[in-house]
Amino acid sequence: MPVSDENGNITKWYGTCTDINDLKQAEEAMFQSQNQFNLLIKTIRSGVALIDSTGSFTVVNPSFLQMFGLKNDETIKNVNDKNWNDWHVFDSDGTLLHIDEHPVRKVAITGKPLETNLLA
Repeated sequence: MPVSDENGNITKWYGTCTDINDLKQAEEAMFQSQNQFNLLIKTIRSGVALIDSTGSFTVVNPSFLQMFGLKNDETIKNVNDKNWNDWHVFDSDGTLLHIDEHPVRKVAITGKPLETNLLA
């Protein structure tokens, strides 16, 4: 900000300077980390789904979709939604599971691991 004398001549400048190198480095590290996470989720052969506290699926990978016979992530419902007709999960005897027996829904609602012999 310029400071002028009575004749309008600039006699001083006031200003501030902020070193943003640390911020830029942190942003770059976060960007790299996000890229690594995205690559891992996309390419891992295990099914991965992240579900937030409201029951919404925030991340699903292609293997997860394939495991449950889903066409795309738009067919995934909130874990609290009772309309899971697009999900194809079968019991070990080959019968289609009822919504209340769906392993992903059970784990998301209870927060506890589930051991099962289910086949996708």
